[in-house]
Amino acid sequence: MSGWGRLEHPPAQHGWEFPPEEYRRRVDATRRRMAEAGIDCLFLTSEKNIRYLAGFHSQTWVSPTRPRYVLLPAAGEPVAVVPTSNVSGMRATSWIEDLRGWRAPRPADDGISLVVEALAELVGAHGQVAAEIGPEMRVQMPIADLLRIRAARGRDFVDAGPVIRPVRMVKSALEVARVREIAGVASEAFARLGPRLRPGLTEREVARLLHGLLVELGADTVPYLVPVSGPHGYEQINMGPTDHRLEAGDLLIIDVGATWRGYFCDFDRNFALGRATEEMRAAYTRFFEATEAGLAAVKPGQTAAEVWGAMAAIVDPGGRRDTPVGRMGHGLGLDLTEPPSLAPDDTTVLEPGMVITLEPSLTLPGLGELARRLMVHEENVVVTATGCELLTRRAPPALPVV
Repeated sequence: MSGWGRLEHPPAQHGWEFPPEEYRRRVDATRRRMAEAGIDCLFLTSEKNIRYLAGFHSQTWVSPTRPRYVLLPAAGEPVAVVPTSNVSGMRATSWIEDLRGWRAPRPADDGISLVVEALAELVGAHGQVAAEIGPEMRVQMPIADLLRIRAARGRDFVDAGPVIRPVRMVKSALEVARVREIAGVASEAFARLGPRLRPGLTEREVARLLHGLLVELGADTVPYLVPVSGPHGYEQINMGPTDHRLEAGDLLIIDVGATWRGYFCDFDRNFALGRATEEMRAAYTRFFEATEAGLAAVKPGQTAAEVWGAMAAIVDPGGRRDTPVGRMGHGLGLDLTEPPSLAPDDTTVLEPGMVITLEPSLTLPGLGELARRLMVHEENVVVTATGCELLTRRAPPALPVV
């Protein structure tokens, strides 16, 4: 058995998101890392990892009722265990040939006996099986059922993260093109939104305006759209929108995570309503300069921590190098946030093809810790052979006043 399913002889017509050679690249890189780690089989349950390696994608993932499983052995044919209602969709979008189904939902046995049987066939009783149980991994099935599988095999799972994370971190040219497309769509949407902003709009109305522009310009989905505003700055950047009405003197940030063909952009833009204080202008200039330092620092061979350090030296020149949001950027792709983290303890070495965000942040002075106000800025880049390419349209060097 080849272990490549329908990739060995691809059908003339198929509904795969990428050409066969793209899936071969991904599976080959994954299997090399499995061999290095002594892992005999990956047990995948999460939407994004299954989409990445097997190709299956469907809107049915929004429902928690029916789990789906993909077993990728180090050698031999992979197996997909899915509800019978997903078999035709799996056959249409995935290269995996061995599909096994059950009539779901069936809480007493939601595919678990089929998984146990398949694992016994693929790796026997003593094979090392890795599941999505570590940092930035998600098990998308009932934990009680995962424990039932462990009990049936009599062996613990190991973490699949060290295999999957580094493979997904380095994007192909086809993947980068998707991020570039949605970053361009969102950049144009922000450009068209600016003239429409005015005091009196609520944050919800701002969100509706931008959502409409994103969809009109070609975004497939907008899972993350957070406008936050307040006088002298904003207290947080991940809750909202609310019914707060924008007032003259407010600082507004809008953070957007939109997708095109499954891949995310993730960046924000700041606007001052009517007028901007000197503190706002100075803070904006500082994180613009910090982003410039980040752009200059991104290149192959640099570590994530070194890029963080380049931005931190501008954000906090006093040497404390503190950041109110915990890091100054992250990876980007099928997920809104992926490894690596631009943080002082992340030693990931940058490689061409990595897509990351640069996200310096700072606390505005003078209001005290209990009433702290933030400013955050974000751009998206891809690491190239000599440096980086900006995927988003660069924010203006001075705080926009609308």
